[in-house]
Amino acid sequence: MGTQNSIRRRIEKLERCRELFDPAPGFDAYEKINSLALSHLSDEELEILIRVKEGLNQGRKLDRMGLTDEELRALMVADSSLRDALQKECERFGITVAQCEERRGLARPAVEHLKQLYIENRRSEISFRNLQKGRMRSW
Repeated sequence: MGTQNSIRRRIEKLERCRELFDPAPGFDAYEKINSLALSHLSDEELEILIRVKEGLNQGRKLDRMGLTDEELRALMVADSSLRDALQKECERFGITVAQCEERRGLARPAVEHLKQLYIENRRSEISFRNLQKGRMRSW
């Protein structure tokens, strides 16, 4: 009994420690998959998706956004491209789109791989900002 309690306490300490030293505590692997899928879209596709999403978030219906026929066609193309890109990214990580939407099915190694990509990206963003600050001071 004493050994089990000791092991349980040790595991709890390790989990707390992992949480404290986690470089990306709010990381969501499924959001990262969606971000990777969005990175496959063109600027025009992203622009129309953002415009429609902002309108929907403001409570407007699609038919009340005043989109032209051309914009509606562009929206359908962008939506199709996004679905294709999401399918491709999900396949890359061994899950289905349905599993991604339900936020289940990712194996731990895939989550850790995505988390590492996120951490490396954040580090390079911070390094770039620091580099820019250094250049600004030298002016």
